[in-house]
Amino acid sequence: MKIITCILLMLMLMACHTSVFANEPNADVRHPLAYLSIIAKGAKVACADDKYGNAACTADGYQIDFGECSDDSSYGGIAATGGVTLEDHVSTEHAQPVARLQDKQFVCIEATAHKGEQERYFVRAVPVTSVPGCKGNDLCKSYGDRSIQWIAPRSGKPCQRKDSKSYTGDCAAGWIDNDALEEFSMGL
Repeated sequence: MKIITCILLMLMLMACHTSVFANEPNADVRHPLAYLSIIAKGAKVACADDKYGNAACTADGYQIDFGECSDDSSYGGIAATGGVTLEDHVSTEHAQPVARLQDKQFVCIEATAHKGEQERYFVRAVPVTSVPGCKGNDLCKSYGDRSIQWIAPRSGKPCQRKDSKSYTGDCAAGWIDNDALEEFSMGL
């Protein structure tokens, strides 16, 4: 059964690679390994089922936990005077800059990476108007949309909500250290 699952996964990755991954840097991919190959470019990635049947994934030795941009969970704000640079790789050793976000930028937290004492977050700047829980919410007024300084190329498509859990277009996304983020732990 595991061999069949691996073969199907490889076929899915090969089929998606030329159509979705090459042109859409923030493509919505539902399989954890396929998604991890996008958000941790160039990393050695692996996923297996844990004892509960959930995906247990790693990228270059980091344990990865996935979040969702849905409802009022998995959100936060940049908490770094002077802003923070989003990086394309989970490991700071191999990272290239993607974009620079300002302090107080509202973000969705899509993944958390743990390696020893180090913790990094994969965040995506999303329009606060696209988050249902932000309507009339003072937190979303304090942490809102800020201008983004792009470093990597963009598609020219606006960042917008695709469905209840994902976004498409130019939504600045990348890895940051945990000290640059205020996680909204109790939701919105």
